[in-house]
Amino acid sequence: MSATNGYKHLEPRPQSGAKRLFVKGQKFPADMLYGQVVGEDSLTPEEVADNWSLPLEAVLEAIEYSEANLDLIRKERAEELERIREFERKHPPLTPSLVRKRKSITIHSEHSSYREKLLEHLFIGEILRHLWRLGITNAEFLRPEVDSGGYDLVIGCNDILRHIQLKSSVRGATTAKQSVSMRLAEKPSGCVVWLIFDEHTLALGPYLWFGGLPGSPLPDIKSFPLAKHTKANSHGVKAARPNVRVIKRAQFAPIASIPQLIERLFGVAVESSSQSVVESNRADRLSGRRNAASA
Repeated sequence: MSATNGYKHLEPRPQSGAKRLFVKGQKFPADMLYGQVVGEDSLTPEEVADNWSLPLEAVLEAIEYSEANLDLIRKERAEELERIREFERKHPPLTPSLVRKRKSITIHSEHSSYREKLLEHLFIGEILRHLWRLGITNAEFLRPEVDSGGYDLVIGCNDILRHIQLKSSVRGATTAKQSVSMRLAEKPSGCVVWLIFDEHTLALGPYLWFGGLPGSPLPDIKSFPLAKHTKANSHGVKAARPNVRVIKRAQFAPIASIPQLIERLFGVAVESSSQSVVESNRADRLSGRRNAASA
């Protein structure tokens, strides 16, 4: 009986690159079944057949074939093991830090729109939280239905209406500029808030600011460089965007915290409210001390 024919349940697989025979209808070679009937934890041929839902005859053929071709089987197994080791040498396992970095890059690139919306919600939450601490509960937040006005968010607070264009970058990023729509300059008090966030936790801060005083329009950006489309046209030229200007990072003012940003956004109204809250808290503490002393 030859090694390539004469078996009812075994067949060659030239496409696999192996010379040994495989079990018909299965993806494994005959010697895989043979390995289960030898050794300390060996099974009977009947048990192997039952485990794999194979005819007992197929298992017996695999045993017979393997015992007759042990040299070939050992040679090909050694070659397979060496190929695995060579692959592992060329592709070492990732360290935990590199795994986290690659995972972070993947989620940021695959879900960038989701991330931007999440950052917007976090930003709104931080503004609301600090306004609450200042005793301000009349803030209103609006979003445009169509992305054509040059802004992402409108915040109204204490008679100040801010049209805000939000930008974002990961902490440590080397982003050197941002594109800003000229339409933002048409708003009564437009501004740009550049959110800097943690890559892993999305924690916000610090911030970069470009804008005027509360109630004042965006500083004049007509003379700023024109932005260009990110994709080139059929001639390989990136066309200019006449209604969009480029603002360099150095032209943004650094803002360390949300309270400082709120002061930029709404000015004296928040500052005076903050002072009243501080005085109220001081009065509460003094009152508490008096009550404790009298008790």
